[in-house]
Amino acid sequence: MIFMQNYPAIYFLFIVTSFASFSPDESSYEAYGLKIAGNDILLVESLPSQGAFSLRLAPFNKSLTCIISYNTPDQYIYTAAVARLMQNNDTIRFVFIGINKITNAPFIGSLNYAGINVTSYTAAANSAQRNNISCNAWNTNNYEIHSFNQFLYDEDDTNGNLDFFVLDVEPLGQYAYAFAQSFLLLYNLETNNVSIQLGNLTWPDSSFLPRAVDINQDLFVVVLGYVGNASTNYTPCAYLLSRSGSNWNVTDTWTYTPPTSTSWQASLTNWDADTYSAKYDMSVCFNDVKSQVLLGIQVTNSFLLLDIDQASKTFVLPFQLLSNGKAIGMGKALGWLNSDIAVILVNTYSLSYVWSASQIFTYNMSVNNNTVIKSILPNSQQTLAPEFGPILISLIVTKMGTAIMLDSTGNVYILLPSPPGSYSDTSTKSVSSFLPCIGGSFSSNYDIQPCSLCLQGFTTFGLTGQSSCMPCTDGAFCPLGSAFGNISSSSPLLTNLNPASAYPLSPKSTRLVTS
Repeated sequence: MIFMQNYPAIYFLFIVTSFASFSPDESSYEAYGLKIAGNDILLVESLPSQGAFSLRLAPFNKSLTCIISYNTPDQYIYTAAVARLMQNNDTIRFVFIGINKITNAPFIGSLNYAGINVTSYTAAANSAQRNNISCNAWNTNNYEIHSFNQFLYDEDDTNGNLDFFVLDVEPLGQYAYAFAQSFLLLYNLETNNVSIQLGNLTWPDSSFLPRAVDINQDLFVVVLGYVGNASTNYTPCAYLLSRSGSNWNVTDTWTYTPPTSTSWQASLTNWDADTYSAKYDMSVCFNDVKSQVLLGIQVTNSFLLLDIDQASKTFVLPFQLLSNGKAIGMGKALGWLNSDIAVILVNTYSLSYVWSASQIFTYNMSVNNNTVIKSILPNSQQTLAPEFGPILISLIVTKMGTAIMLDSTGNVYILLPSPPGSYSDTSTKSVSSFLPCIGGSFSSNYDIQPCSLCLQGFTTFGLTGQSSCMPCTDGAFCPLGSAFGNISSSSPLLTNLNPASAYPLSPKSTRLVTS
């Protein structure tokens, strides 16, 4: 479309390019990015259908929750993020990215909790001053928004593919980083300045479509996504980046290869991965203590553990990979409870992306370079509250070990770690409570896992709420999970049960043999 305006002796020519407006599904809580972010002070959830954020301040079991409108109703929020390690004098804030539905311009923004830092808030929240804490400190006049009209969203990807736009905040919270195919953003949250670096000058493969990102304490960044094209295939790919000032540099590349040339993953083309679909969701989470990073690739139904050599700024091969059969969903989200225990959201979808199950696995990643399952949620002790939906779509684990889950309808469940001798009861409400371990079981750590059974030969002697088990009395009947370890094996309290007859053989399993 061309407009001409007449001025004395001067003619101006304006060329306006028309794009279709960005029209996301605002009923979905998994479209285009992570709708929840959290640390041990603040939980943020983007509510697309309401055009608002839900902001919840700790302690989460006695929480102040505020609903704060987006800066304008024209905004669609892809992702929210917070600093993982808020320090005492830090400002309480969150960061977000998205697209303006009218102008199609991407933006990055932030909002502070005005007039109070982490130390002051924590002191007030745990004292009689708690009732003075108000939602008014989330003043919408304090939104900081930076728009980028040079990178408009369009269906032809003229400005790069903005279906893929990911965000994270440095652990200590000074900078936020955002990555798209065509640009990288460095947002200084202290000075409110944003610098831009072009994607075609950064990504080794300019087709790279970012899907997940994490930053560690040493400011290494891993961005996970896809490379390729729709006419052949898209392959999972991770870039390791380091930053010098405002300049980014890719220091190493990891590219997915199927377990074998005949595995079912080898037949995947992911031909439509350049258009947003939840089945192509990915996840990344650093283990700062061990310089390791977890990568979740749910379309291959797997997650893997990569070591990082900080001196050479490279990935260390080989890596550990765990898959969950021919399906989609393992690794949709993940995190670390501590330096050894990984938490993995394991969904089960058919290859046509029809959901059938959601579980949360914890793995011990330090056992002779193997992965050992520690627990699975839900379980017999930890059944999910009926108010919480069955389809889990996101998971966050905070520094102190709180697990925050999001279901497909936007409900949030907060699983608080429990002290030794107890477990986190998830059967009611939206925040877990503590219950003591029953006799014959124990828990020795401050975490979210269920109580474990006493091993054979050990017991709690009828006591509940125990952090360890004790050896049974000599000669006692003391199998796995013994609540009482002082009952003699010959005691009349014990009765031998013998079946009256063998279990009958099903006719359907009977085979006729002829000679």
